[in-house]
Amino acid sequence: MEGRLRQSTGPSQSLALGFVLALLLIGLNMLIAYRSVELLIDGNRDEARHGRAVEALRLVLMNLRTAESHQHGYLLTASPAYRAGFERSRADLSALRGRLKTLELTPAAAVLLPELENLLERRLQLARQSLALFAAGQKSQSMSLIHSGLGQLDSTRIEALIQQMIQRESALIRRSSREADLNAGYALLTLILASLANLLLLLLVYRMFSRQILQRQRSEAELRESETRKSAILATSLDCIIGLDPDARVIEWNPAAEQTFGYARTEALGRPLIELIVPRHQQETHYAGLLRFLDAGQAQMLGQRMEVLAQRRDG
Repeated sequence: MEGRLRQSTGPSQSLALGFVLALLLIGLNMLIAYRSVELLIDGNRDEARHGRAVEALRLVLMNLRTAESHQHGYLLTASPAYRAGFERSRADLSALRGRLKTLELTPAAAVLLPELENLLERRLQLARQSLALFAAGQKSQSMSLIHSGLGQLDSTRIEALIQQMIQRESALIRRSSREADLNAGYALLTLILASLANLLLLLLVYRMFSRQILQRQRSEAELRESETRKSAILATSLDCIIGLDPDARVIEWNPAAEQTFGYARTEALGRPLIELIVPRHQQETHYAGLLRFLDAGQAQMLGQRMEVLAQRRDG
């Protein structure tokens, strides 16, 4: 019985262990996949942040050129529209300068921002001064200020600074893009490996289930075969074969017992054996012997081949 117990609990323990390992591996795969996706999201976020910085720097350069174009147009035509256009570009530049301060520039580009601020402020101040002199009728002084080349030098330096900052931000964009591609590859690889590992675990659990089911089917088949053999033996035996439960009640009564003692099988099943075949004056002795055997395994007659007195139904 102990051996059968170990056999029955062994597959259950293996199955439970397989489920625990499957859950652990699935949890590990989920953590790895989560980390890969998290790195991918961080990389995309960094790429977008550097992209916004590059966009703002290009807008600064574009608005500076627009402001200079309006300045030149006003000096050539004295049209108020050019003067108004210059003021709009100057206001846009002021807003972009404030936006650059709020963006998280890369440290290599951020160190150039104060110099860019000073150059932009000086360049716009020089342009406003030339426009004010021109509007006041001091055209020669305005043109002298322009021909001094100070504004051109500042513009050249501003453009060089912006290009340098764009290059540094673009380098980080390319690096973030490469890292994002790698993280995407890692995430895909993790998903594939996790799927394969989970598939293998499912196959392992399925094999455990199948093995347990096959063992149960074999046991049931052996039991049915044993029952068939027992039924055949009981049906064809010329000897009386009687089976008892722990309470000494009949659980088996073959045809030979029916013919010998006169009780049909349906009548005998479930009844105490002593009431069926033991003479009344010997029932107490037989009952005491059965109790000794069932309680402590001690028997004077049970388990031995001997001749005993029994009675039929008709007495």
